[in-house]
Amino acid sequence: DDGIHATNNIVINSGDISITKSEEGIEGKFITYNSGNISIVANDDANNSTAGHRTEANDGSYTYINGGTLILNSATGDPLDSNGSISMTGGTVIIHGPKSQPEVPIDYNGTFNLDNGILIASGPSSNMTQVPGSSSKQNTLGIMFRSAKSTSTLFNVQDESGNSLVTFQPARSYSVMIFSSADLVNGKTY
Repeated sequence: DDGIHATNNIVINSGDISITKSEEGIEGKFITYNSGNISIVANDDANNSTAGHRTEANDGSYTYINGGTLILNSATGDPLDSNGSISMTGGTVIIHGPKSQPEVPIDYNGTFNLDNGILIASGPSSNMTQVPGSSSKQNTLGIMFRSAKSTSTLFNVQDESGNSLVTFQPARSYSVMIFSSADLVNGKTY
């Protein structure tokens, strides 16, 4: 079932964690990533902050991403899921989204403030696609393609000088890409 489960708090401060098979990867009401290298493969949600019941309302749960490297891969669920809110103040989050909608790469019922760090996420086309909220201090690029791209199609963002900010090969075909980095600056062309 779950790779790591707690009713209330899960705090990861360091180390290497590899969950290679699970229904839900890490599940708890409050999940905090401070550092470490975490890789999660899940059938359903890879990260799931929940008060214990499936809901489309904010249940007060929270995922805090303060540092480390987090790779989330969900076949049929939402890789980064919070029935409450998400806060990202550092680290790198790489999300290989699900095969098909209505599941999406990022799903939250409260808010998602992204103030620092690198986020890259792929997923299927869905009118439920979510990106970090407008109150975030860091810019986010959200792209919906007119047709699905195969896994052999690399996603690449370059600045005006041709320098690559990111090159990403999703594990599954994708119609949505989400990218956030401190290198995305207002008024610049990418």
